[in-house]
Amino acid sequence: MTADTASLATLDVASSYAAARALARREARHFYFAFRFLTPKRRDAMCAIYCFLRKLDDNADNPDERARARADRFAPSRAILQFAYGGASSNPDPIAAAFRDAVHEFKIPRDNFEEAIRGAEMDLQSEDYKTFAELRVYCYRAASVVGRMCIQIFGHESEAGRGGDESRAIQLADELGVAFQLTNILRDLREDAERGRVYLPQEDLQRFGVERADLLAPKAGEKLRKLLAYEAERARELYERSAPLSQLIDRRSRRALAGMRAMYGAILQKIERVDYDVLSRPVRLTTFEKARVAARVIFLGA
Repeated sequence: MTADTASLATLDVASSYAAARALARREARHFYFAFRFLTPKRRDAMCAIYCFLRKLDDNADNPDERARARADRFAPSRAILQFAYGGASSNPDPIAAAFRDAVHEFKIPRDNFEEAIRGAEMDLQSEDYKTFAELRVYCYRAASVVGRMCIQIFGHESEAGRGGDESRAIQLADELGVAFQLTNILRDLREDAERGRVYLPQEDLQRFGVERADLLAPKAGEKLRKLLAYEAERARELYERSAPLSQLIDRRSRRALAGMRAMYGAILQKIERVDYDVLSRPVRLTTFEKARVAARVIFLGA
């Protein structure tokens, strides 16, 4: 590579990171403020990873894509992976160069992203999840692998050579990912039901006597509220079990992790405050509520 070619490549990566930052700033409502606690290189990497994952979600949710075959729908994401991990010399996606730089800089295994694509593919299936064990497989692919990507970027003790507890960090990141995804499932219950998606395990719906039609009612009934309270408690236990993860993360990244936990914890609290009626109106954090969470993380670190 000549000096001129190297300069152009560097410029291409820099502009790609700029595009990733712009998209993350615009779209990552609950995550971007947490990214800002990271060192610049880690923050840029998180933006690049977020953009890749955002494209997956958009392709899974886009109603105009319904007629496309599953393999075709995620072909652009697979092409970015092929570019990032070898075998392709170029990719037109504006975030591709940043993504490639990030995954190599922080040594993120390709399989994490392959699993994320499998999770997006599961969003397209019509099959219900019979048990929580089946739902956990989806949560792993949709969120736990994202947690694994995050701790790779955040840095954790095994990388720093302080006795290493990588398997423990991964295990806790997996648990936190399931907690995040359960929170998402509760928050988006109506929206998902309108798309024909029911993520709550069938064994739980049957246990509380909840029918699929109940998920589209104008207001949550008593049976559904009890079911959602049960699932919220399950999420709370996962948040608590994953709490030691912060002690395994590089100190410079701990506030970013705290920010993510705090935002999702605030969503779960709001679901509880409205007595689990997630059907009457969308449960979203207001600008003031987000600012309050951010202030708590900034000044208290949690």
